[in-house]
Amino acid sequence: MSSMGYRSTMVKGLKQLKAPEEDGPEQDLEDFLTSLTDKVIIRWADGGDVGYVLEENAEPKIKEPDPLTAADEEADASKVKAYDRLMDKYEDRKDTFWANTVAMFQLIMSNVTTTMQNKIKSTDGHLAASKNKDLVWLMSTIDNIVSGYEEGIVPAELALDDAPEQIFKMRQKGSESNEAFVKTMLRAIKAYKRRGGPFLWTPAKEKELKTAVEAAKSKFTAAWATGTAVMTKEQEDDVRHVKKKMIKDRSIAMSILKRTDKERFGDLMKELSNNYLKKPNGTPQEGFPKDVP
Repeated sequence: MSSMGYRSTMVKGLKQLKAPEEDGPEQDLEDFLTSLTDKVIIRWADGGDVGYVLEENAEPKIKEPDPLTAADEEADASKVKAYDRLMDKYEDRKDTFWANTVAMFQLIMSNVTTTMQNKIKSTDGHLAASKNKDLVWLMSTIDNIVSGYEEGIVPAELALDDAPEQIFKMRQKGSESNEAFVKTMLRAIKAYKRRGGPFLWTPAKEKELKTAVEAAKSKFTAAWATGTAVMTKEQEDDVRHVKKKMIKDRSIAMSILKRTDKERFGDLMKELSNNYLKKPNGTPQEGFPKDVP
């Protein structure tokens, strides 16, 4: 058994992750990540941070404690001690995250098939990523391979064209759970987003976003008695982020509903369309709702 400190690279019951050419379905990746979470991450100190990388393909934000002011340091010794404790925890968490990242990189590379390893190693940036144990790069690369977007294997333009095509061809299998299907769809959409931008984002949605932000700003101002308050840039950015996510999530939700197993759920899109095209009195209304709960 090989190991890195107390972190073993051998996990009992963990099935090797296959490449698509080996008939490795996208569900295999979800099962692989679930096994890593259930069998490995849950046992590691601060394992949630490395788990975030596996799920989001991005590093978690480990916020450094705000520094004390000179006045605080002079006036209250207890604040200095509390700050020192916070800094110790911050440094420990960063060190643990790095150790977990190195171990997880090695663990994953040790538990994929030779074909998958070769595909990973042939991807641009592998040498630097391997040297630096760049787990974000590794997970993004695996996502791309599983989703059919392999940079450097085919022309970028063709790969970019193939990625949405694969998403549009997806259908929930009869034996596939809702949770597994949604995760598979979201993973493919994330892989596309990294290269092609937001999924199904159009000028009409950009206009809708602008309108929503302006409405929120007006509501914010009206909430003050003087009617003169104005959102700060930070507040406006937060509103824009939330509103944009709502609009994007609506498109993704519609795409998922359209591809659910018809035998189990019927044609949900037709039902949804019929429900929203008619008001209670039978008169049509415009399209789908603006917000999906």
